[in-house]
Amino acid sequence: RPGELVFSDRLLGEVDTALGRDQQVILLRNRRGYAPILLCRACGRDHACDDCGLPRTLHQRPSRLLCHYCGSLEAVPERCGACDEAALEAIGAGTERVEERFRELFPGVEVDVLDRDAVRRVGSTGKILDRFGRRETRVLVGTQMVSKGHHFPGVALTAVLHADAYLGFPDFRAVERTYSLLTQLAGRAGRGEDPGKIVIQTHHPDHYAIRAALEHDDAAFAEQEMRFRRIFHYPPYTRMTQLLLRGANRSRVEGEAGALALRLDRRLAGEDVRISGPAPAPFAKLRGKWRYQLLLRGERPRVIRRAIEEALAEGMKTEVVVDVDPQQLL
Repeated sequence: RPGELVFSDRLLGEVDTALGRDQQVILLRNRRGYAPILLCRACGRDHACDDCGLPRTLHQRPSRLLCHYCGSLEAVPERCGACDEAALEAIGAGTERVEERFRELFPGVEVDVLDRDAVRRVGSTGKILDRFGRRETRVLVGTQMVSKGHHFPGVALTAVLHADAYLGFPDFRAVERTYSLLTQLAGRAGRGEDPGKIVIQTHHPDHYAIRAALEHDDAAFAEQEMRFRRIFHYPPYTRMTQLLLRGANRSRVEGEAGALALRLDRRLAGEDVRISGPAPAPFAKLRGKWRYQLLLRGERPRVIRRAIEEALAEGMKTEVVVDVDPQQLL
């Protein structure tokens, strides 16, 4: 069915084998809650947050629709509030749904969840990890928290349920972060006497980050990633500065971003600096503010800094955040 989490046949076979050998399993799904979207199949309403413009996540423990960016809550309706049709469907899967589906497939197997919500309910990360360390639980489902440096000799299998979600982030460092996450997770398996395995579920099995992670080939990954960055003039071959404009009035923010881009373009004429944008930020609205961004890339950061200082000195009616060498662009 649409929206239902699918465990591949390969993963189900590997899990069954590991459990049959009394080994432990770690499953990574970096979305907490039950499903990322509660969608009305009749009219398309996705229960977006009024302040952030992003779909609220469906949770079942407790039942609610929660915006993970500003914390706003909405009760889970039985019918669509827009068209009054009983056509609501949970789309995608978070850790709660992974746990539910796993229990259906492997009844009687002790499974626990490690994410921010579970930690709040249980009381501490340590309690969840202690149970897993004592092998009271056989399977640990979780977000990135499950990949961070844990030493469990009983773990022989780790799996990423949807690697494409990490590769698709609108940030030039997304592939690098994906590779780091995959290699960290792979390192959780095989720390005891039994050899470890990692299963990566993806629609892009030939992607260089996936291949390099499976083959433990840091050099191959670095070569391909650096080639990508060199071709598209991303760091470390250039220095990047992000200008993020934000405000409650969308038209004003958009207009100010356009005017700022023109001023920068005039000051940087003849310089080897690339200006991308203005364009809506990947999260175009957060906490009631509209967000537009400009990205400047060049090999001479002093030239870029001087141009930004002069352009901003002409006056801005919108808040501007200047981020030199930004670590994320969301």
